[in-house]
Amino acid sequence: MDISMQDTYNDLQAERDMLKKLIKSLQKYNRKLAEAEQNYRMAYSKECIRIKLDGVEGESGKKTSPVAWTKTGEIARGLDNVAELRYKRDLLKGEVEAIMQKIYQTKIEIDLLQKEMESIQKGE
Repeated sequence: MDISMQDTYNDLQAERDMLKKLIKSLQKYNRKLAEAEQNYRMAYSKECIRIKLDGVEGESGKKTSPVAWTKTGEIARGLDNVAELRYKRDLLKGEVEAIMQKIYQTKIEIDLLQKEMESIQKGE
């Protein structure tokens, strides 16, 4: 192998190592995302039921009577604790998407390096 072939091979190995790390990272973040989704949905459900049964305290400090089911979700999403959990979930969704895009990019790079090695072997 000449220098060019060796360099290409080293680059290919580096990309394959990167792909392995990205896949492990994706697994970790998918687990975190599932936990965040579970936490958000559980808090959201509990708040919807609480709002339906107990009403909600307004800005004036007065509590409303029980709220219609059709409005509980909208109110619950605006509560600080539910909104914070949704925010955390959405950030993790962004992380997962970013890792997926990097995986796609790495796969393309691997494919290009493999084609480059084939061209070098053919003497092109």
